[in-house]
Amino acid sequence: ALAFELSNAPLSSRFTYTIASSGGSTRLAGSGLVETGVQPVAGIDVSGLADGTLTLTLRVVSKDGAKGPAVKAQIVKSTAAAITVVISTTAGAAANTIPIPFQLLFSEAVESFDLASITISNGTAANLQTADNITWTFDVTPQGQGEVSIQVAAGVATGGDASNDESNLCKVTYDTEGPTGYGVAFLLAPITASSFRISGAEAGASYSYVIESSGGGAPVTGSGTITSPTQQVSGIDLSGLPDGTLTLRLTLADALGNAGAAVSDNMAKDAAPPMISLVTPPPDGTYDDL
Repeated sequence: ALAFELSNAPLSSRFTYTIASSGGSTRLAGSGLVETGVQPVAGIDVSGLADGTLTLTLRVVSKDGAKGPAVKAQIVKSTAAAITVVISTTAGAAANTIPIPFQLLFSEAVESFDLASITISNGTAANLQTADNITWTFDVTPQGQGEVSIQVAAGVATGGDASNDESNLCKVTYDTEGPTGYGVAFLLAPITASSFRISGAEAGASYSYVIESSGGGAPVTGSGTITSPTQQVSGIDLSGLPDGTLTLRLTLADALGNAGAAVSDNMAKDAAPPMISLVTPPPDGTYDDL
């Protein structure tokens, strides 16, 4: 049902109106008495009018019979089902490469659609393509780190007698920055089961390390996953490294593979047993006096 409001008409005057559709069909007509300063007129059945632009023409006649000028208002009527559109991306919830690919899937072929019809936050779109006017693809280059959001507003594309509904809001977090603020330190432990502690780590990140000796030898390496901000890595056999200064270098990488800067710690290794090279007897007395 259609409704309109009549305002600033003299009280007790009468009004008449007609409603016609640009799509053809018979006009609707009606009338009434002005009883308030803002007169609502509701419940007008326009189901018999064809789809198109409906034009309301209204005229007010005073109690004395004087006719006022005709005033008009328009509204679009469409009984066609709205076109749906779904936005998706193969990038997942987060990405560290550009451009980020997106796809639009309309429920039917649309016209008058271009990049300006897409609402983008923190990004610039390009390369809009379609082969059938139903499936559209385009790329977005983020303007900075953080969330990139894509949406298509209602009514920006048309197909037949219908226009599109508002799409879903599609979000991707753009992140090319590796973990920061972490550190590493050797812990005292037997050389065959050495350990170190990682601090300030990002949960879910992966770690990799290499331990080398200033005395040469093959480096000892390892990797794993961070499960807590402070994490101990133990059971490392360093017995195969020659004596010297041991240098531990550790790097963290987030879930996207963005690597942070390497951090390091040093520890001396001296596995040689102590040796007595000289014994000096007391100057006087005998060994029995010792």
